[in-house]
Order: sequence, then C-alpha cells, then structure tokens
Amino acid sequence: MLALALACLWPAAVAAAPQLAWKFGIEDRPAGSVLRLAMDEAVVASLHRDDGRDWQIVDARGSVVAAVRLPENALVETVSKSQTLTFEQSLIEADAGVSLPLVLELSHDQTRLSMQAPRRPLPDDRLKLVFQALIASPGANGAEPLDSSQLRFSLRANHDLQLECYLGNARDPAAGTARVHLHRQGDQRPRLYQARHSVVSLPEVWDLACYGRDTPSGLNLERVSFEQRQRIEHRQNSTVRPDQVWFEQDEGEIRFDLPGPLPIQAIQLASTAPGVLSQVRIQSRAQPEHAWRDRAQMTLSTLDMESAPAAGFSLGSIVRDRHWRLLASPGLSDLPEIKLDMIVEEIVFLAQGEGPWRLETGSRRPMRQTLSDDLLGELIERRGQPWSWPRLSAGPREVHGGSDMLVEPPQPIPWQRYLLWALLVLGALIVSGLAWKLLRA
Repeated sequence: MLALALACLWPAAVAAAPQLAWKFGIEDRPAGSVLRLAMDEAVVASLHRDDGRDWQIVDARGSVVAAVRLPENALVETVSKSQTLTFEQSLIEADAGVSLPLVLELSHDQTRLSMQAPRRPLPDDRLKLVFQALIASPGANGAEPLDSSQLRFSLRANHDLQLECYLGNARDPAAGTARVHLHRQGDQRPRLYQARHSVVSLPEVWDLACYGRDTPSGLNLERVSFEQRQRIEHRQNSTVRPDQVWFEQDEGEIRFDLPGPLPIQAIQLASTAPGVLSQVRIQSRAQPEHAWRDRAQMTLSTLDMESAPAAGFSLGSIVRDRHWRLLASPGLSDLPEIKLDMIVEEIVFLAQGEGPWRLETGSRRPMRQTLSDDLLGELIERRGQPWSWPRLSAGPREVHGGSDMLVEPPQPIPWQRYLLWALLVLGALIVSGLAWKLLRA
C-alpha cells in the first residue's frame, strides 16, 4: 500500500516542480567530481528575478544536482611571505655621541658592504643617539613590495625603554625618516619590544636610529623580518557596454538599461569632448516602479586628457539593478562612453547523476540552492580551494519552457467559493420559504 501511494504521489511531485524558461548545455565529460560554471553575461541576462536566484543544474534525466553560487570572497587568495633580514647594530654610549662604522653583510651577491651610519638631526636637544642599526633591504635581491608590505622588529632590553626610533634610507639621508613606535610585550624580563612599519618602497639599506637620554642596558635587536601579503583575484571580470542609451542633453540626464541582474561593481565614463568638467551622480533601480537610489558620484574631466582620459568609480558593493541613470551637473554636450565592470560569478556543482548536465534559468520563483554553506566548507577542506577546481563554460541559450514561464498566470476562477455561496443563498431561501409558510399557517 505504501509503495502504491508513493507511486501515485511521484508523478504529482514531478508535475509540481517549477519549469524554467531557458537552458544552457554544459561540457559532456568534465574532469572532476566538483565543477565550476561561469555565469557570463548571456547566462545572467536569462535570469528573470532581481536577486538572480532563478537557476538550477540538472542531469540528463532532469534530476536536480547539488549546486550553489560561490560567495564573493571564495575566489580571493591571500598569499603571505616572511623573510628574515640581515642587519648589524651598535649600542652607543650617550656621552660619546659618535657611532662606530657598522659593517653589514649583504647576502644577494656575497659582497661585504662597510659604511658609516648616517648622522641625522636630533629630534630633541635633550636626547642623544644611543642605538643604531643598518638593515639589508630585500630590494637588494630584486624583491618588490606587494599589496601589503611591512617591517617587523623584535628588541630585548633589561629595563623599560623610553626611546624615539626613526627609520630611513641609509643611502639617501635626505629622503627623510619615519617614526617607529616600540610596543612592550608582556611583563617578562628581559623586556620584549616589537614594532611594525609599513613599507612603500625598498631602498638598498635601511638605517634604524634610536634616541634617548641614557644608553639602555642590554638593548639588542634580535630579529628584523620583511612580511608581505598579496591579494590574488581568481575571479574574472567582464566589461559591459549598454546596447541602448537615452541622452537628455538639456536636463543633463543619461539613462540605460541592462539585459538582466548583472553583478556590477564599477562604472567608467570617458569623453572626447574638450573642456569637460562635470559632477556625475550615478543612480539605479531594480524595477521602473521603484525609487532611484544613489550609487556613486564622480568627476568627469577632459581638461587634462593625457593624465586623466577616463573617470571610474567603484560602487562599493555588487549592484544587480537593471535600470541606471546618470545626472551630470553641469550638463554634457556629448554622450560619453559608458563601460560597466561586471563580476563573472561562478556556480559550484557536483557531477551527480548522468551527463550531460545543463543549466536551466528563468523563473518567477527562486530555486533552492541544494549545496549548503556547511557542505561547501567541507568540500574546500576535502578538495582544496575553489580556484583549483575545473572551470566550465555554458553553451548557447536554448528555449526550454519559453518566455511564457515568466508571465504571471491569470488567477483561476474560484468555482468552489462560488458554489459555496450559491449553496448558502439557496439554503437561506429555503429556510425563508419554510418560515413564511409557518407564519401564514
């Protein structure tokens, strides 16, 4: 009986499953059990909902496979590097005020550099030079600073330090110095101090000079390391140009529409007209009946074409609106070139069932993402980072259910409600007739 009931319910469940408007073919024989699929402009343009959640991946039998859209930071790799630097140091007696020549061993070419540490003006007349060190820069080995580079210092002293330390270019003392702040770590003895300094450029040799009233006891520079962090974007971007633009020159208004909920992260404007200087306010909205929302404001100028040929601005977050408006003050005489930076999002799905797989898009209702965030995290632990998984592309768009799937169906006639009201009215008439007969009798 249970099997018969399930057999009767199964066709109803299949028939009740939402049907989508379009389909895209996917590679027949992907190399891997966890796959990525790029959502290019053609795929996103086929989505109907403003949130872009009307998609699913099915196998050859039409069964939905586990899939999820990758989060924004899932394809961002952070690379960290640390290198211990060579240095020579000298503790100077406060009454002497003269540092001995520091000898620094450079490791990049096995040469020995002997140089006098530069003499710099005292930051305060009450202070004296009490410590100086020469530090070999990684730039001597051809290194370049990455997105985030900094020096990290570790010092030991027998007692608390009251010093003012400055870091500069030993080869070019006129280039200026930067203050390095020492921070005590814990209460152990000897005292441990650490300091960090952001690095923009790499000289051949750094000069670290510390000033104080008295020479600190047991001051020793234990370690200097050069730490770098680089952000690598494995996510691809695409440039989108609006197909049709409406330009109201008198009102300084430019409007254009996008074919779907494209994930836009930045906008660029370029003009070839001479003498342009205008403030441009960027607005967007998801539907025509919604209010305009401010997204960014930029300055478009052609006063210096060589140094600033185009104006661009990041929107701060991903915007999926279809309708856009640019308000220029003062107005523009010519229509500028408009480019939008679109993020190519990716879907991760499991190669379940039988291939070939296909992507279905376009529905009034959102599809349930069957691969949860917890399972995605477990996949990363088992299979490595997402950018190492095979990446596929969707084929051309084909009609699946058709655009009729996107039209809101008419409301069905509530025959049951009408029948109920008819029975109630008929019953009321019968009761009224019987009461009338009783009253006459």
